[in-house]
Amino acid sequence: MEADILHNENIDIEVIDLMTIAPWDKETVFNSVAKTHHLVIVHEAVKNFGVGVEISAAVAEEIIDEFNAPILRIGAPNSPASFALEKVYLPDADDIVSAVKKTLESAFA
Repeated sequence: MEADILHNENIDIEVIDLMTIAPWDKETVFNSVAKTHHLVIVHEAVKNFGVGVEISAAVAEEIIDEFNAPILRIGAPNSPASFALEKVYLPDADDIVSAVKKTLESAFA
């Protein structure tokens, strides 16, 4: 869905859906970064101290020179969760589209 929205704006992205986080498919992520030179990490857990931080740290430690812009992470806010509030609590397409555009606009000088 997000990829379609961005494609309609002439922004091509590569979506990786990690099927596991332990172990996670580091090779696929690293290959994608080498190709796109950008990384936006999205997960449903809170943004801080989650799997996104671990992926971001591994990428920064091993292939930081590949980037044209900062790594961005999107996650749930640091607040109690409720299934009734799932629509506002979890990241949505607008959050992802906005982050992709932000990383493209904030390229390193």
